[in-house]
Amino acid sequence: MDMDMDSPISEEFPEVKRKSTAAEILYQESNNERRWRLSYLKDQFESLELHKLFNRYIQRISHGYFSQFLSLQIILVTSHFIVLLAVVDDDDKIHVMPDLILYGIIILFSILLLVVTDIYVKAHPKLLRILAGTTFVVTFFMNAFIPFYNRNQKNLRPAYTPYLIISNYIFLNIHNDIVALVVGLFISIFHLVMLILVTYENVDTLYARIGSDAVFLLAINCLGMYFRYMNEIVIRRSFLDRRSCVESTHQLKFEEEQENNLMSSIIPQHIIVKVRQTMMEYISHYSKGSSMPKEKPFEDLYVEEHPNVTILFADIVNYTAMTTQLNVIDLLDILNEMFGRFDDASAQGNVLRIKFLGDCYYCVAGLPPDPAPHHADACVDLGLKMITIIADIRRRKNVNINMRIGIHSGKISSGIIGTIKWQYDIWSKDVDIANKMETEGIAGMVHITKATKQLLHKSYTMVPSTKIVNGERTYLIEPLPKKEPRANGAVPGIVENHVKQDEPDQNNNENQRRPTIYIKRINTAPNDLRASVSQAPSTRSFSLISNYQAQQDCDVSVENEKRKEFAGGKRHTFPNSNERRISGNPGMGVFQRRVSGNVRISTDRRLTGNDRKRRTAFMNNNIKRYKQRLEETNRELEETIENMLLSKFEQWFRATEMYPLLLVFKNWKAELDFIKTPDPLFKYYLLSEILILLLVYVLENLTLSKWSYPQWPFYVTLGLIIFVGLPLTWTHYMWTKYIAKFENDLPTNKIISLLYNASKFITNNCVMRIVIYTVVYVLFCLCVLSEWLDCYTFELADLNDTMFHKNLNFSAATKHSFLGLATGDNLSPEDHVHCVIPWHMTETFALAIIMSFLFLRMYMWLKLLYALLIAAVYSFCILNYSVTFYEESQTYNYALRPEASHVMGVLFMTLILHLVDRQTEYMNRIDHLWYKNLVEKEERANVIHKVNTVLLENILPIHVAELYLNVKRQSSDEVYHETYPNASVMFASITNFSVEEMGSGFLKIMSAIISEFDMVLVNNKYGRPIEKIKIAKWTYMAACGLAPGLGDTENIRRDRSDHVVISLLKLAVCLMQKLKQINAELMQDIKLRIGISHGFVAAGVVGSKKPLYDVWGDPVNMASRMDTLGVVDRIQVLEPTAEIIQSYGYKCVYRDKIKVKGREKDGPVPTYFVALDEDFNLIKL
Repeated sequence: MDMDMDSPISEEFPEVKRKSTAAEILYQESNNERRWRLSYLKDQFESLELHKLFNRYIQRISHGYFSQFLSLQIILVTSHFIVLLAVVDDDDKIHVMPDLILYGIIILFSILLLVVTDIYVKAHPKLLRILAGTTFVVTFFMNAFIPFYNRNQKNLRPAYTPYLIISNYIFLNIHNDIVALVVGLFISIFHLVMLILVTYENVDTLYARIGSDAVFLLAINCLGMYFRYMNEIVIRRSFLDRRSCVESTHQLKFEEEQENNLMSSIIPQHIIVKVRQTMMEYISHYSKGSSMPKEKPFEDLYVEEHPNVTILFADIVNYTAMTTQLNVIDLLDILNEMFGRFDDASAQGNVLRIKFLGDCYYCVAGLPPDPAPHHADACVDLGLKMITIIADIRRRKNVNINMRIGIHSGKISSGIIGTIKWQYDIWSKDVDIANKMETEGIAGMVHITKATKQLLHKSYTMVPSTKIVNGERTYLIEPLPKKEPRANGAVPGIVENHVKQDEPDQNNNENQRRPTIYIKRINTAPNDLRASVSQAPSTRSFSLISNYQAQQDCDVSVENEKRKEFAGGKRHTFPNSNERRISGNPGMGVFQRRVSGNVRISTDRRLTGNDRKRRTAFMNNNIKRYKQRLEETNRELEETIENMLLSKFEQWFRATEMYPLLLVFKNWKAELDFIKTPDPLFKYYLLSEILILLLVYVLENLTLSKWSYPQWPFYVTLGLIIFVGLPLTWTHYMWTKYIAKFENDLPTNKIISLLYNASKFITNNCVMRIVIYTVVYVLFCLCVLSEWLDCYTFELADLNDTMFHKNLNFSAATKHSFLGLATGDNLSPEDHVHCVIPWHMTETFALAIIMSFLFLRMYMWLKLLYALLIAAVYSFCILNYSVTFYEESQTYNYALRPEASHVMGVLFMTLILHLVDRQTEYMNRIDHLWYKNLVEKEERANVIHKVNTVLLENILPIHVAELYLNVKRQSSDEVYHETYPNASVMFASITNFSVEEMGSGFLKIMSAIISEFDMVLVNNKYGRPIEKIKIAKWTYMAACGLAPGLGDTENIRRDRSDHVVISLLKLAVCLMQKLKQINAELMQDIKLRIGISHGFVAAGVVGSKKPLYDVWGDPVNMASRMDTLGVVDRIQVLEPTAEIIQSYGYKCVYRDKIKVKGREKDGPVPTYFVALDEDFNLIKL
């Protein structure tokens, strides 16, 4: 048969429509502007209540930064110590001996603290603040002591003020921004006071000099605050990513467990591995955008032959009466408890439940991978336990129900059928025999064949029956005499020796008339409630009986209810309030929920803990596991934080993924991937450069006699940043935050759209960011050099003229090139060079070095290269400049040449910022490894989640599956159920086929027919969504109007769509047309026999470990009867359904009055055939 195998997966799997992989989603998510906003990140911490863990994370990171601070201090002070020893003459060493002693003490002190920090701080985090405070005080003392000690010998500058300010903001474990700012301002003010009292004593232009130094210190403080702000964003983002990585590990485990549970709900364990692999490959293949495989996920039927198994069929006696006379809550409570306990019992005995079909529960023992040692005994034991279970329910619930059980041993074929709502099923002649054994059995007894009897290893109370099945006499196994229920759940009916019991109880005689199912209950409702119920008009029985069935006589007053109360449609049991309606009736008044969480107007016992677990296991265990996963995530995240490699020893000797000196990944692919990481913070770097550029201009001009206009590099740099750089980097952020009305609201203006896309491109493209960084840095360096390159000389005599000095005539001055001066241009002794004061020029170059490190997430070694280049150029020029320019400037130590101090100043700044950058780079790289791990796990979890979604939607309707997946909903102790006042149900039985004629291809042909029917349903063009319920043998069951609101009469009238009956009728004729096409291709004469009914139905989920979504009510029973009592190639309906069909303009033909089970009181009821032409098209009136 040439079947169509190219059906789009989006139709089969709605959740797999997107082709984006998890990695792509996370990559896009990493560029999401909102994720990098500090306000958004803080909100995430509020919602996730992660303050405690985050504070510990900050402590651990502070540990790493403080270790880096001590390392930096050791390097700086040791370098300073060595320089003093190397460049100071022997005669002057006696004058610098206090400096050397102090530096030596600081070095030893820092080494000692580094060792203590690495050993003890992790276990004693409070110690870190004490050590940081002590270190700050000692360093501050060193910085102030040396200039003050030598104040009478030479004017010295504090050497470590920039280092102290930067350390205050970054290294010293100060978490409060206000405190950090106050300390930074204190250091700055103290430095200025030292300059006034010590360094600039008796110096001209004091205020201008102090102003320039204040500008430089302001820039250092701004750098510190800038770094704190940016670092907080990065730390919070990295913490959330770390948590996501840990959570994804548990999510993956959770998804795998959920997948296994869901898979085992519909597929036996022994073929789950094959099916899972097929599903994973199929969805993963599609998600990556590859070409679609030719086969559908279950083109392979996984057909297996099992030659030696035992089949059990169990049927609930009086089931039809129970479904039509009990209210929704009572009915689902009984079914859920019954089938849940059946599932538990079958699992204990290694018996595989295949499915339950309304009142029929059938299972198989002897299937791999863990077959029961004696499969016949396992089924008999299960049957006896079922009888005990239903007897217990009958006694407690006051309902007259029983079990009729048939068992046969033989061989079966098993496999998976269908394209949607896949179902594992079994087929064989022996399966039919087991089914017949159930129908020929006696209620309350286990009916077995001779084949099963011969396989029994235990002794049972057994008697021959009067039945002959398959040419052989059968046997009945009786339960033991009734005893008190056993707490340990022992199986009744098993004895050590063969014991014969008395005749069966008369109630179990199948020839005796069965009494009515509903037994009178005592009304225990409050008086006021009973009064309100009794006053309500008695127009409809609150049961699953249809609106055209006669009113049933009930002794419970709450059974009567107004018909209009059902107009509410859906009723599910995930309430947010503490109230619920009586018996699930949407129209009743309410009263306070009892402590047990379950209102019953009956004398039923209250729920035990086990009952609660069973009834909520399917829906609520998902919430429980989710909450447990959150707790496990926090615990593991805490362990992960504690195990972070942040000490210097750990970073150098235990970090295996990267080279510790170079801070480069050993895996070059990982290194390249890290370099290409998007940088959503890039726009802030350009904004900060504007401030640094303005501060450079002010600093260069404050000490000049007359402010000069900026040179062209300043205008070019400022113009490019403001008019080109900022629009290219900020448009996306500004649009998404302030203009866009919703998430995917894109700009329509061409220019704005261009800038919008360009800003996204720059954020994602590392090459473009490097180009912009290089251009901006080169221009910034030109701005720094512009004043330095243009110096003026004046005659010494003119400089002695006070009036000329106040108003220098630059037009009369001689302009020199700084590079020319540096290489030895001749200057007469009478010439004086008019340039920026040396230390302020050094501070200006320090700002240039700072600017190179402002781009925090730029590649570390590129930043260091640019900083070293500008520092090297400046140092070279200092060491080769005319003596008159730097000779008289201040220095750090007595007898230390000023040129050396200037070189040390720029090199120290480079070293400080590089070590800060190294620590940040190390953290970024560790975060990157976590993030890549997160991507991989999320990608795998994403595929598994899609598998779970597909599996779940093959068990439950989409709207119910969403509730199951919604772990944030409120849990409930009730069975999930909904009621619909106007839904339609269809039973379509495939008939007129011969297994013998089809031969070995029987299962493949029948599965292909079911799959084609599934695709007809999926391609829904019938006006309203239709839900496939199940396949009962070869009967296709579907329903329309089961989604909330879709079956409401008012909604149907309002949206003018087809009635639920018409939608299902259109599906029915399409199935008949599809089968006609298949018959032509296969040269078969297979027929369909269809019955449709409509009215009030209840839908719900029953079962514990293996949930099943099913529908109950009179329309279900009547649709089944219309099918079984129908005619092939015809669609049979009852009179109320025919009236609706005819009201929509379609013809129905009266058939006759026939007797219908469940309508005995009404006598024969009129039935109709829907008029069809020879091509199975509907005939209009």
